[in-house]
Amino acid sequence: MFYYISFLRPPPCSCLLSAPSVLITPQIANDLRTELYDDACDLYFAWLPLPPTHGTVGFEKLTTWRSSTLYKPVDVPLPRNVKLGQQWRLALCAPFDGHHKKHELPLIDLAATDFGNRPFPVLSLPISFISGSHVGRAPGGKKTKASSALTKSEKQEEIERCFFVSSTGEVNTVVTIKEQTSFDLDKKIWDSGLALSSWLRRKIALFKDEGPVEHDLAKELELFARLLSNESCNLACLGTGTGLVGIALAALLQTRQSLAPRNILVTDLPSAIPLIQHNISANAGLYTSVSLAADVLDWDEVSHQLPPEYNNRIDVIIMADVTYNTASFPSLIRTLKSLFSLPAQSSTEEGNPSPTPPLALLAYKERDPSERTLWEMARGVGIHFEQIDAISGAGGDPVEIWLGSAVV
Repeated sequence: MFYYISFLRPPPCSCLLSAPSVLITPQIANDLRTELYDDACDLYFAWLPLPPTHGTVGFEKLTTWRSSTLYKPVDVPLPRNVKLGQQWRLALCAPFDGHHKKHELPLIDLAATDFGNRPFPVLSLPISFISGSHVGRAPGGKKTKASSALTKSEKQEEIERCFFVSSTGEVNTVVTIKEQTSFDLDKKIWDSGLALSSWLRRKIALFKDEGPVEHDLAKELELFARLLSNESCNLACLGTGTGLVGIALAALLQTRQSLAPRNILVTDLPSAIPLIQHNISANAGLYTSVSLAADVLDWDEVSHQLPPEYNNRIDVIIMADVTYNTASFPSLIRTLKSLFSLPAQSSTEEGNPSPTPPLALLAYKERDPSERTLWEMARGVGIHFEQIDAISGAGGDPVEIWLGSAVV
């Protein structure tokens, strides 16, 4: 299980320059926001200007969060030297490495050995500072002056999280993912997608350009042989949500410039596609040699049409947190069977006399024991899943990594 810093009361889209502070209510909870962080946690804040400036960012202590004071609002002092018309973003983070200040951006390091042990930081959308009079608060919290400009300011409905993927020299690869603060399940970052992104980052780092380093990767060798070989590879992400896993993987593959073309298709229901497309566009500069696209894939549809460049072939299927609704299992299994049975045109290529079924990489977090019937259902259509790893995080049920292959 992982814990996420977020906003129970989000910051406004705009704030009066004359206001003494921005009012928020921070929250630390699990991915579904149904389980609160048990321990007290010091929270630190920083204001990040737009456009960004070079140099370090200083974090200051804001408050100590406790579940017993969950609904307590907190006043955040305005940025120093803020000017009319400027836009700033508010960052919240927990202490890093025992220190009370961190002079860098609040990044989630996918390669960290203690990944997920601390609550993940959060970044607001831009807050515009506008002119007008502010609403004062008398003792007891009553408003003493009305201000239409402030009272009508809309609260933000989206947040962002920044993920450190890799570095080359002095250049850092950072993926930024936007998610919604609403309860729409397909527009949030879930534990399994985050754990799988971290797992892929750490496993890919074990491979050199000429092959794997000395490490016990026997069960994963075929998977990474496909992902990292000098032959083209087509990948499909099912139920991708925000698109995190596909985007992080594309950024990782970009760092290996000797690779043959890679196509990654991230899919979900129509309601999720606009957010996925936004996240793909926002990070497009990170994977200029990897083709990454979003499309609708409804598991209830009988047949599935792939883009022409895929030549009707999928090499790796990637799934994270697709098991929370057991009622969808028959449709998911039917979709997997369809993708495993594609009449790949690659079978006519030289050196590939017969089509090779795809591998299915699944990140799974148990939310109900009945979800584990998926493995038996998959076996019934000729797909065998085997657990190959687990990511513990901050406690509770770990995220399990499973690899599925065609039964011989």
